[in-house]
Amino acid sequence: MKFQNIIIIILLLMFSACSQPVVVSSSGEVVDKRLATVSGRSEIASAPDQAEIDVSVISKGRTPKEVQEKNAENMNSVINVLKKWGFTDKEVQTGRYDLQQDRRWDPDTNQYVDLGYIITNSVHITAKKLDVVGDILDLVVQNGVNQIERVRFSLSKEKQRNVFDEALKKAAEDAKSKVDVLVKTLGAKIKKVHSIQENNFIIRPYEYEGFALKAMAEVRAPTPIIPEDVETTAQVTVSFELE
Repeated sequence: MKFQNIIIIILLLMFSACSQPVVVSSSGEVVDKRLATVSGRSEIASAPDQAEIDVSVISKGRTPKEVQEKNAENMNSVINVLKKWGFTDKEVQTGRYDLQQDRRWDPDTNQYVDLGYIITNSVHITAKKLDVVGDILDLVVQNGVNQIERVRFSLSKEKQRNVFDEALKKAAEDAKSKVDVLVKTLGAKIKKVHSIQENNFIIRPYEYEGFALKAMAEVRAPTPIIPEDVETTAQVTVSFELE
């Protein structure tokens, strides 16, 4: 029994030794490398340089033709006033067009009652001037919009690239700072960077949602919209080879 236990211990030690990671050079030589792996993270708050506005014209009617004509008239009014404001075709794009039967449940008869049809026609507006977002909302509501889906302050593609580079730089600096503390504390020395991996990159635009159009209509003053910073997060994992 004692002999069997010794055999089991030897096998476990052999398995443990075989499971240690090894690095093989291009010449086929096994190289023993000591690595220190750390993660780096950064968070950057940036001022947005564009606003993305989603608005809808919702129309109801007895027939598909009636509701389509009514909706088209209102949406054309919205698009025309935006074009007069100076928006281009690229900055005003159709986001959603949905025609459905309008029905409600009648508890007295235990069946649905047909009320006609309903159309939801949405457009996506990209505004470069943030100080006029409130004026744009007032303008589209006055010209036929009856549902404001969302207002989002975000970064343009050009600014995203700059912020991305800065976030990665700060995340790498954070990783280097951490490994410096570790090797100094443990009495080790860094030889070189072994590997770098970008884990994630997240941009969190600031959003307003669920506008109350009734409240907007009752207030004669312009709608106040104040942009907030866009939060950007980057994370990297870096392995350093030790001497």
